Amino acid sequence: MVGNKNAFLSWIAVEDLCNAIIFLLKQEDSQGPYNFVSPYPITQKEFCSLLSKAVKRPAFFHIPPCFIKTFFGEMGRELFLTDQRVYPEKLLNEGFVFTFPHFAKYLEYLFK
Repeated sequence: MVGNKNAFLSWIAVEDLCNAIIFLLKQEDSQGPYNFVSPYPITQKEFCSLLSKAVKRPAFFHIPPCFIKTFFGEMGRELFLTDQRVYPEKLLNEGFVFTFPHFAKYLEYLFK
């Protein structure tokens, strides 16, 4: 686990990323920035727990926030210690449907 275990991570399955790009390329009126993330962000703690179960390895390693701040400075703080709770509002409003909106289901798919 990196930094704050309760910090949210926004993520997206690579299949959904590719499908979202193709979806938007086919839309005549799509313009401006889009958030390519799943509609369901997860916490660092959930991420580590689900990933360790999927790979059948314990999740015991933790990098404390002070280490991140010391070695990575402001960039580390922004990347690893702040909530990244992003929502794909424009993408959903235009009708895109995610194949893997939930991280646990995506890991099941990847590791079967």
